[in-house]
Amino acid sequence: MLVLWERACANLRRSTEAKWVRWAAPKLRLSAVCLVLLWSVAYFVSVVGPHYPLKDWLFFRYARYWGYSALFALSCVCSGHRLLLWLAPKRRPLLEWLTLSFPLGVLAFYVGVFVFGLFGVLGKAFAFLWPTALCAAGFLPLQRHVRVRVRRAAYLRAHIPALQPRFSRLITAFGLANLVVVYLTILTPENVGYDSRWYHLAIAEHYAVGHRVAPFTEGWYQGALPHLASFIYTWAFVLPGGLFDQIEQSAHLEFVVLLFLLAGIGPLVRRLAPRLRAPGAWVAFFLFHQLLLQSNFATGNDTFGALWAVPVFIATLEAWKTLDPRACALLGTTIAGALATKYQAISCAAFPVLAIAGRSLWGALGSGWKSLKLVQLHWVRGPLWAGVACIALMSTVWIKNWWWYGDPLYPFLYQHLHLHPWTADSAQLVKTVLEPALWKPTGPLLRRIQETLPVLFNFSFKPNDFAEWTGLLPLFGSLFTLSLPVLPFVQLPRRAWALVVATHVGVFAWYWTHHQDRYLIMIVPWMAAVVVVVILRVWRQGLVPRAILVCLVGLEVVWGGDASFLPIHPMIKDSMLKHSIDFMNSGFRGKRADRFDTFAPWPAIGRSIPEGSKVLIHEARLHLGIGAMSVSDFGGAFQGGISYVRWPKPSLMHSELTRMGVTHVLWSSGRSENIDSIGSELIFRDFVLNFLGAPRDFGNMHLAPMRKTVSDADWSDLVAVLGCGGGYESGVYHVGQLVVLPLGGSPLAQFPKPVKGERAGPIPYHDLEFIVNDHGCRAALPAEVRSSFTHVAPSGRVEFWVRRHTP
Repeated sequence: MLVLWERACANLRRSTEAKWVRWAAPKLRLSAVCLVLLWSVAYFVSVVGPHYPLKDWLFFRYARYWGYSALFALSCVCSGHRLLLWLAPKRRPLLEWLTLSFPLGVLAFYVGVFVFGLFGVLGKAFAFLWPTALCAAGFLPLQRHVRVRVRRAAYLRAHIPALQPRFSRLITAFGLANLVVVYLTILTPENVGYDSRWYHLAIAEHYAVGHRVAPFTEGWYQGALPHLASFIYTWAFVLPGGLFDQIEQSAHLEFVVLLFLLAGIGPLVRRLAPRLRAPGAWVAFFLFHQLLLQSNFATGNDTFGALWAVPVFIATLEAWKTLDPRACALLGTTIAGALATKYQAISCAAFPVLAIAGRSLWGALGSGWKSLKLVQLHWVRGPLWAGVACIALMSTVWIKNWWWYGDPLYPFLYQHLHLHPWTADSAQLVKTVLEPALWKPTGPLLRRIQETLPVLFNFSFKPNDFAEWTGLLPLFGSLFTLSLPVLPFVQLPRRAWALVVATHVGVFAWYWTHHQDRYLIMIVPWMAAVVVVVILRVWRQGLVPRAILVCLVGLEVVWGGDASFLPIHPMIKDSMLKHSIDFMNSGFRGKRADRFDTFAPWPAIGRSIPEGSKVLIHEARLHLGIGAMSVSDFGGAFQGGISYVRWPKPSLMHSELTRMGVTHVLWSSGRSENIDSIGSELIFRDFVLNFLGAPRDFGNMHLAPMRKTVSDADWSDLVAVLGCGGGYESGVYHVGQLVVLPLGGSPLAQFPKPVKGERAGPIPYHDLEFIVNDHGCRAALPAEVRSSFTHVAPSGRVEFWVRRHTP
């Protein structure tokens, strides 16, 4: 028995050891593999670290941008899906569902930033809580919807094999190459365009620094325009990171919008021609080379505007059928999203408004006006819902403008409403400077129509752009226009004809309002869809039409294929691709320390300003990166609240600036470029010379704090004008008289007479505060005069002199 017991115990030990070995051996091997891999990682870092430290790798920065962009995209899709279920609960193909959901989510994201911004909670907590809340609002319905769509797609792949058209891989490669080119251009903040530096991103920085959405106290006109993109960029600016990260995050958000924009062209083609397969329809977008020519994807709002083109037309098709209130509400929402982005989106809103209005009128005439109650008729309810949805969402622009500035379209209704802030010079400046700056036909109505009609067919052949950028080469992309003569012979569906008409109505509205080529991006998705349908129709006609079509498309591609490489970026005057490549390899060229410093000297100026300050920036449009709230006095044609000549005393100017919240003043000692009066420039230069705190210098820029109080003692408002004839007569004036604008032919007032002419006796220099001397015909001022005055703001041959006050 003892022997049997010992054998049993030995067998049990062997069995237990074998089980333990079988259980532990795989885990030990896995642990060994992990340890070896970890050692490999550590060894690799130790080898490359001395050459290029891991913390300096650009990869981790861009990975963070993509992470935040993915959060933004997910929050938009989730919330947009929830809105789509309420507005248009119907079964849709996957891409069409995505095409409608994402823009609706972008609109919800924008409204949230605006509303919460009014309460002053735009901080880092908001940056994470708001997209998280949007994700939570629609995640579960989205999860169920995606699960169903994935199963359906798997079934279709298993039972209906996809037919890959010829050249599909080549077409896709062309589109991906263009996407890579676009992405390469956004890898550095230097790609940011002029308008983005002036107001798109500057508005976002202003809101983010102040943690709130508030009126621009100087009545800055750009701040009163629709800026959906600027509110999305505001979210990027409240995320953790410096100026480089904020700008690059904004650029990546725009790139994500571009991806969803491209995804919508295929569903639109399917709507136009359900029996045609076009898996690479999105590539047609890049046949319009103007989009790449000026770096159109330059962190502006044009891409956000184009995002709405496809949803607007799909919603128009659905609303047209029965004028269903929900479908009409979806249409009104998409139109509001487009207009809330920028007013130039009228090009994609004009046709839907006319179409639904015509459909409603036709229904009214067909139903009879007297037999039924108006409130019960579908042809009334639907358009009413569309109007209510559009106006309610546009209230984020119109109502806040009316409340803050007294004009929903501030400042364009200045002839009919009482605007605030508004100076005595503002109306004339808007009339003579701002309104003529809009690219639109002028003259009698008939002449404007005659000028506009030919543009419907030659807009791609006759550029409407700045000659110094493009050389006025026809690089927009002409396939849409060249497709028009083919249309009667390819049996287009009625929906496709409707889109052709809608595109031409959009071109008409574009030329009628502001016809710079880049604004046509709003309806390029429509043009691309039409081009795709025509290509597919012609392709079925036979071998000869195919050969000619390949020749036509090939010529278009080759003609504009180098648009991305031309050295004509409006800000860097070079090729953006070359600049991005130089930036990417700057780390290996020993420029790691300063490669993230951009837009100098503004960040350095911002770091010298106490938190919570507001800076008056004199005559500088571009101040992105200052990191502080700002007040701009650039040209009375761009703001309605500042005209220094109307504040002739230092104490009055001090009180007005203090009322606007100004704590510091920033100005340049260089040549004055402001479109303003001589009196305004003299008063400003006198104020910064004698009535501010000690300035700090940043090159030719000077920053000084406001004083607590300012006295008018020992101050005179007299100015001597020593000219050469023409304009102001030589003599002594009150500075408040020098209000005539240098606009050549459109003066604000007739030139006033001096209070003392030059012929009336010697100029009393000891009583003067200012001297304006035209040294083109005048001798230099006497030394004893110059000893009491300071030469400020040179402007051509005219010298401005201001008396120095004793501190």
